[in-house]
Amino acid sequence: MKTGIQYNINITKNEIKAADLDILGAEYGELFFAGGAKVVRINYTMLEQAVLDGALDDLSISGTEILVAETIGFKTKEEIEKLTSLLVKCLPGFKSAGLSVCIENGYVTDGTKIYEGPLGSGVSLSAYIDRLNEKAGEEFFKAAFNIGCARALRLQIIEHVKALGNKISVLYVSDNDGKADLRQMPYTFTSVHSINSAGWEDLMDHFSTYAQEIFIIGDVRGTFAVSPKELKGTFLSLIGEILGEWKSSNDYEQIELPVNA
Repeated sequence: MKTGIQYNINITKNEIKAADLDILGAEYGELFFAGGAKVVRINYTMLEQAVLDGALDDLSISGTEILVAETIGFKTKEEIEKLTSLLVKCLPGFKSAGLSVCIENGYVTDGTKIYEGPLGSGVSLSAYIDRLNEKAGEEFFKAAFNIGCARALRLQIIEHVKALGNKISVLYVSDNDGKADLRQMPYTFTSVHSINSAGWEDLMDHFSTYAQEIFIIGDVRGTFAVSPKELKGTFLSLIGEILGEWKSSNDYEQIELPVNA
């Protein structure tokens, strides 16, 4: 398990470094400012042009290991088919650049409400990845599960995580109120419309047991977008403590106790 933070335009790299945090993730359009990231997310609508513009070589040079296709706004079967064709066509290029590729769960919004799109749930995302790998002829594509997106849809998080099984390579961590994609700190909301909070400890117990080799990325842009400058260091330390506690629990689970003679 590797933990870190999503690059955030509302805080500086020096502030992140001072909190002893790694910039593990970045948006494709902000990669230059982030100075590199192991996990880079790009909206599916930008993916084709980015590939044509040589993005795969750029990502490889910058040390990126995983490219995540974001599907927020994904509405129709036609969009799914277009994404499928593009990903399969680009498979040799992904391999040549040494990149793994993950598909992220998303949602649809009309500006006032959030709705579940065709890849909004763990079940639908899992089925899509199976179909995508079938077309690719190998088990290449994985999932990036965004807890914040799932919370915005008021989903029972652990059920959808379990539905994806060992397909998850990236876990984006943030909290929402079931109304909007706020990207707040974990533990911010205790319940959403009578649905208990994300159950963070249960989630980490699950990943300690079933999916230890994952990237866990704190994507809490909303918290830093509204916090005063004087509190940003405190909030960075807090997200660092949360991620550190989860990683410590994971490392402890992997220790093999000696067998008495």
